Amino acid sequence: MRQAAHTVRFRTAATSGLLAAVALACACSRTGGDSSAPAGALTEDMSWGRVELTLTIEPREVDYARDVLMTIRAACPSEVSVTVPPVEDRLSGFAVAGQYDEPPAVKNGSRSLVRRIRLTPLVAAEHRIAPMAIQWEDRGSSPPDRGWFPTRPIVLQTAPMPEGGRVEFGLKPRWIPPGFASVAAWIAGLLAAAALVFGIVLLARRLHREQVLRRMSPRERALHELADLLARDLVAHDRTKDFFLELTMIVRRYIERQHGIRAPEQTTEEFLAAVRDDPRFTPEVTRRLREFLQAADLVKFAARRPERGAPERAAETARQYVATDSGTAELKAAEGKEE
Repeated sequence: MRQAAHTVRFRTAATSGLLAAVALACACSRTGGDSSAPAGALTEDMSWGRVELTLTIEPREVDYARDVLMTIRAACPSEVSVTVPPVEDRLSGFAVAGQYDEPPAVKNGSRSLVRRIRLTPLVAAEHRIAPMAIQWEDRGSSPPDRGWFPTRPIVLQTAPMPEGGRVEFGLKPRWIPPGFASVAAWIAGLLAAAALVFGIVLLARRLHREQVLRRMSPRERALHELADLLARDLVAHDRTKDFFLELTMIVRRYIERQHGIRAPEQTTEEFLAAVRDDPRFTPEVTRRLREFLQAADLVKFAARRPERGAPERAAETARQYVATDSGTAELKAAEGKEE
């Protein structure tokens, strides 16, 4: 008898435990199923005729640190088909990050359709899901019945920001440091512009100098060129040959401008032959020009090293000739009158 009672109590406890396990399993199945919305989600239920529609938004408040999952679930008889339109143009403050449709399920004469859409919240003044037109077709009637119904608009609130956080609406200009290629291009452009300006300045100075020289008399211009040559001090820089070359050209250009003789293009002998019978050149002037030009030719063409002080004496000879040449004709005319 005692053993029988013990057996009955054991069977009762086992039965109670089994019932508790079944109840717990059923409870877990209901909690994790698709028909139950997750905690913290926003659910909108609506129906139209034989179509039942459920919109689930998780989470119910916008958090910029995570995406929003929107689930559209439609339930209808198997002879009714439901079409859910795209949502891209129905969103404000969201961007579609991805979506997928679960395979349609038909069970016990009922059809269920599920579409899941992942939304990325954008910084905006409002986060809204506008009404969508849900189309349906009932093939159970003849002819088939068709229609549509709108969903309700959904506006989500923004979750409070953490302490010290702040969200600014709208965009403000932000300076972005340029890359190496941009900086190099700017530097090259600035250098090119500086070189262009420098070239223009040099050209303007040269044109101004040429204009000033053209306004000078042949003697003033020759004396100016001679002073410029002496200021360059070519002899001290071991450029004696260049010094004599430019010195003789100053004298030759002066003779061409003053007397019309093409002295720069003539050799020394050709020039001396041209001025030998010219009344504007006295024998003394001709002799001094011969000595000056021949001494310079020895340095320019024979590579002869001039004596110490020769460049200074040659420059002084050129200066005296240019400075006194303007009175040569008058002096010769005066001497003829006295005779």
